[in-house]
Amino acid sequence: MVNRLKFAAAVAVQVAVLTWLMTSRQWTLATGQTILLETVPVDPRSLFQGDYVALGYKISTPAAVGAQGTAGLRPNQTVYVALRQRGKFWEAVSVSRQRPKAAAEEVVLRGTTDYSGQRILYGIESYYVPEGKGLEIERQTWTWSRAPNQPSRVTVEVAVDAAGQAAVRRLLLDGNAVGEK
Repeated sequence: MVNRLKFAAAVAVQVAVLTWLMTSRQWTLATGQTILLETVPVDPRSLFQGDYVALGYKISTPAAVGAQGTAGLRPNQTVYVALRQRGKFWEAVSVSRQRPKAAAEEVVLRGTTDYSGQRILYGIESYYVPEGKGLEIERQTWTWSRAPNQPSRVTVEVAVDAAGQAAVRRLLLDGNAVGEK
């Protein structure tokens, strides 16, 4: 009888973990605030992940855009980036190691610094697209494919939940959805 209870408990824990893994992203998409982010060029290739677009964001290097609190970031550190809408896009205004209280006009995004401590990853750096579209979309983000100071033709609509978790809602090319999630 004890062995059956242990087995049932082990199965229940596994089912709970799998359910959480499958539903956490959907919860963010369903309940999160929608923001629009501007992309920057990235050049990836993977034979194992199918057709996808690797996405880079201006908010991934907050020091480059003058956000406060970027000094002293360490590799693999959890950080919180406060974003504020400026025109069409949301931009980084501050970075902190503890979750700040967001002002009414701000959204706080949770991320992790990369191995160098200079770039922040949010878990929204790749997006799967219809077969045959990945390379075409990536070309649209490359600097040489557009005039200087012209914004990227690729933008990303992101949902951000109350905990700061982000999920890509849609990828937009010239304002038109490329693939729906």
